[in-house]
Amino acid sequence: HPDLSGNIWSGVGYNFVDNSSTLDPQPHGTHVGGTIAAETNNSTGVSGIAGGTGSNDGVRLMSCQVFTDNNSGGFDQAMIYAADNGAAISQNSWGYTSVNVYEQSVLDAIDYFNANGGGTVMNGGITIFAAGNDDATGNWYPGCYSGVLGVAATNNKDVRSYYSNYGTWVDISAPGGEQSFANDPKGILSTVTGSSYEFYQGTSMACPHVSGVAALLLSNAARHNFKPTSSQLRDLLVNNVDNHYDVNSSYTGQLGSGRLNANLAMQALQSLYSGGTPPATPTGLSSSGITSSSASLSWNAVSGATSYDVQIRPQGGTYSTYSVTTNSYTATGLTASTTYEWSVRAVNTYGTSAYAATQTFTTQAPQSGVTLPYSQTFNTSTIPTGWTTQNVGSGITERWTVSNTNKAGGSAYEMKCTYQNLNPGTTRLITPA
Repeated sequence: HPDLSGNIWSGVGYNFVDNSSTLDPQPHGTHVGGTIAAETNNSTGVSGIAGGTGSNDGVRLMSCQVFTDNNSGGFDQAMIYAADNGAAISQNSWGYTSVNVYEQSVLDAIDYFNANGGGTVMNGGITIFAAGNDDATGNWYPGCYSGVLGVAATNNKDVRSYYSNYGTWVDISAPGGEQSFANDPKGILSTVTGSSYEFYQGTSMACPHVSGVAALLLSNAARHNFKPTSSQLRDLLVNNVDNHYDVNSSYTGQLGSGRLNANLAMQALQSLYSGGTPPATPTGLSSSGITSSSASLSWNAVSGATSYDVQIRPQGGTYSTYSVTTNSYTATGLTASTTYEWSVRAVNTYGTSAYAATQTFTTQAPQSGVTLPYSQTFNTSTIPTGWTTQNVGSGITERWTVSNTNKAGGSAYEMKCTYQNLNPGTTRLITPA
C-alpha cells in the first residue's frame, strides 16, 4: 500500500503459511498495519499512530504473515523470527475461535518473544493480543494468557462494542468501532489492499491502537536516549487511561484498566526520563451548597499539583471540562431536578493523574416565587384583594377558612383548606404574622 510503503522494515518479513519470502497481501493485515504506521503529513488517506513521514521518524513494520485467503499457520515461528530480528512489539489481531483452546507451542513462543524481543529500543519484548469478537466471557486464548496484553474494543462513546469479548483477564480497552453495515463510518478507517481505505470493526482494530501507542512511546523514548523495560512500557499503557466504567457498569473489572489514552501515556513516559512525577489522583471528592442551578465541588489538595481538570455532565451526557488552580469549583448554569456526574484529576508539568472515581449530585427542584416558610401580615380575617387561593386537592371542591379570628388575643390567623364537609386541614398553608 502506498501509504505504508515508506514505513516497512528493511527486511520486509516472511510468509510463514507458505514458508516463503513472498508475502501475500491481505486486507485485514493491511488495515491493522495502517492504524499503526500509515504515513503522516502526506495528504493521503489516514495517519498511523506512530507512522512518521516515511523517512526515519516513524516506526517500521515487520510483516510476519500467518494468514492467507485459505490457510493459516506458523504462529509460533513468527514470534521467534520477530524476536530474533529485533522487533520490540508483537502485534496480534487474531485468536482461537473456541474458549479454552490454545497451543502450548504458541504460548512458549510468546514467552520467547517477551524474553528476547525489544531490539535496540527496549529491554524485553511486549506481546499485544486482540480479546476476540464472540461477545462472551471465558478464557479466550491467546488474549487471556498472562504473558500478553489483552485488548477489548469500545465504540465511539467508550461503550463496550457489542461483539467484544470481556473478562477479568482483559488489560485495556481501545477503539474498535461498532458498525451496522459494511464500511459503516462508525468503524475504524484504515488502509486495505488495492491502495484503498475502508472502515472495519473488531478487537482486531482495537489491538493495533494499543500497539501503535506502544510504538509511539518507544520511538519518543529512543529519541531521548531512554531504553525502558517491557514492564515499564506495559505500565505506561495500562496505568494512564480514561475511566470508561461510567458507561460500562455491567462490565466493571472486565474491560481492563480503562480506555487507552495516548496523551496520558506519553506524559508519563516523559516524566520517567525527565525525573519528574505526575501528581496523584485527587481524593475526598465532595459536593455541597446544591441549589436548582449550582453546586460547590471540592476535593483534597494534591501535593505537587499546579492545577486541576474538573469534568461535569448531566448523567449519561457529554462531559464539559474546566481548569482551576484551587481544590474547589463552583458549577453554575445547571438544570433543576437533574442528576450530574463529575470527577477531577490533578495536573503538573510532568503530566496528569487519572480521574478520580465519578461522583454524583442532584440539583434541587425549581424554586417558587417565594421562600418558604412565608409570613404576611393580614389586618382582617378575610383574604385581602390581590391574593389568590390555590387548589390543593384533586377533583375535590376546596374552600379556605380562617381560624382564630380574635387577633387581639395574640394569635395569628391560620389560613386552612376545607375539603367539602370535612374539617379544616391540619396543615398550616399560610400563617400570617
